[in-house]
Amino acid sequence: MLELETGLIFWTAVTFGALVLILYKFALPPLIQMLDERVNKIERELKTAAQERQEADVLLRQQKELLSTSRDKAEKIVQVATAAAEKERQEILARAGREALLMVEQARLDSDQEKDRVKKELLSEAAEIVTQAASKLLGRVVTLEDNRRLVDESIKAAQ
Repeated sequence: MLELETGLIFWTAVTFGALVLILYKFALPPLIQMLDERVNKIERELKTAAQERQEADVLLRQQKELLSTSRDKAEKIVQVATAAAEKERQEILARAGREALLMVEQARLDSDQEKDRVKKELLSEAAEIVTQAASKLLGRVVTLEDNRRLVDESIKAAQ
């Protein structure tokens, strides 16, 4: 069945031990060095990532503050512009109101002047008609003095 070969076991153990010693002496130090370098590199990258994360957080905070400040300034500018527009609107309305009042006053003055002119014209025509009627009634020519007296009497009666 199975036979145990002690010589083979011995030489296998010696070869395995020699291989372990050779690997321990020559292959293990570069492998450990490579693993240490990898660990150091990973630690540096983690530290760098942490620093960059902190810097990103600081920059994000600054951006948020800047955005908030900008938003506040924009709102203030809008408020100032709205107030200025409202003030300008009020001034325009006030100016338009004053101009409308001036136009109404000017129209009233023009109307009064036209009314006075028409009144004088009517009085003049009425005086002329009265003078002609008086000349016919009296059967004589009315003198300038009679004419004035009649006109004055007619004006007083018309008013």
